[in-house]
Amino acid sequence: MTDRVLLSLRGVFAGYGSGMVLQGMSLTLAPGERVGILGRNGAGKTTLMRSIMGLLPIKAGTICIDGESVAAWPTHAIARSGLAYLPQGRELFAALSIEDNLRVAGLAAHTPVARRVGGEGSVRSGLNLEAIWDLFGWMRSRRTERAGQLSGGQQQQLALARALIAHPRLLLLDEPFEGVQPSIVEETRQILREVCTKHQIALMIAEQDAESVLGLCGRVVLMERGMVVLDRPSETVQANPTLLEEFLGI
Repeated sequence: MTDRVLLSLRGVFAGYGSGMVLQGMSLTLAPGERVGILGRNGAGKTTLMRSIMGLLPIKAGTICIDGESVAAWPTHAIARSGLAYLPQGRELFAALSIEDNLRVAGLAAHTPVARRVGGEGSVRSGLNLEAIWDLFGWMRSRRTERAGQLSGGQQQQLALARALIAHPRLLLLDEPFEGVQPSIVEETRQILREVCTKHQIALMIAEQDAESVLGLCGRVVLMERGMVVLDRPSETVQANPTLLEEFLGI
C-alpha cells in the first residue's frame, strides 16, 4: 500500500437546506485502493459521493485531491482531475447507440486535463473502444443498439464502460448492483477487479449489500448517521460477521 493519499475528507458536514446529512465525515483513499462504503438507507452514502464530486456544496470541513482542496472547484474540474461518478440513475444518452455513448465519453480522454494540482495540465490515456469490447464482450455485436433499449444490468455495464473509457484515477459507484441480476453482478465485479488492478484505478463503491463489495474491496467503511462508525480491512469484517449484524442488521 502506498503512503500517498489520492482523496481525503476531514470533518466534512454537508446536507440539503438546513438539514445536515454528513456529520463530520473523515476518510482517506490511496491511489489504486478499493473501498466499499456500507450503510443503511439514509446513512449518507449518496450525499458523500455528491459532495466529493462538487454536486453538493459542503458546509464545513475539507475535501482534497492529491492534497489540494477542491471545495471551490466546479464539478467538471473535479471530473477532469481524474474522478468518475456513476450515480444510481446511470444517466446514459438513451437515444444514442452504445458506441456513440462511448465515443462521447471518450472525447474527455483526448483533451488536456485541468488538474491545477502541480500547476500543469496532463492527458490521461483512456481505454480505447477495442479494450472496452474486450471487457464487455456482448457490446461489440450490439454496438449500434440504442442505450435505452438495453436491460437494466446492461445499461449499468454501459455506464461503467463510459466511465472507464476516460481512464479515471478514481471510480465512484453509487449502488451499482441494485436491481441487477446476480449473474451480471458477478460478471461486473470480475471486470472491476481486472480493470482496476491492471490500470491502477482506485474504487469507492457505495452499497447496502455487503456481499457485493466484500470480495471486491480490500477495505470496508461502515457509515451511520453521516459518520464513519467502522473502518476495517475486508478480511477482518468477513471474519467477524457480528460487525455487520450490529450496524446493518444482517
